[in-house]
Amino acid sequence: MNLQVENLESHEVRLTIGVEQDAVEKARRDVARELSKQVRIPGFRPGHAPMPAVIRAMGGEAAFTAEVANKIASDMYPKALDEAKVEAYGPGQIEDVKTDPFALIARVPLE
Repeated sequence: MNLQVENLESHEVRLTIGVEQDAVEKARRDVARELSKQVRIPGFRPGHAPMPAVIRAMGGEAAFTAEVANKIASDMYPKALDEAKVEAYGPGQIEDVKTDPFALIARVPLE
């Protein structure tokens, strides 16, 4: 994980969390596996549909990427707060998701 911390004037911190490609691919596989169990895809048993079929069933690459970003954020955000030694006053908010290279940009309120 590559982490950049930027202090903002509004008592907030902007975290840019860079994610390694192997972690992104693992998250894509995990999300595809979870969604293939939930979404009924004709011709496949639940939980056994290939990733391209799951992406089509989700409504395209953008919707699938949003699910992957949520999965990565839930895994990486707490680790990033610990590594940056940021004591959040409230829940943070994901501002942007960059896909190449994969990075999450979060805004975290401070006390």
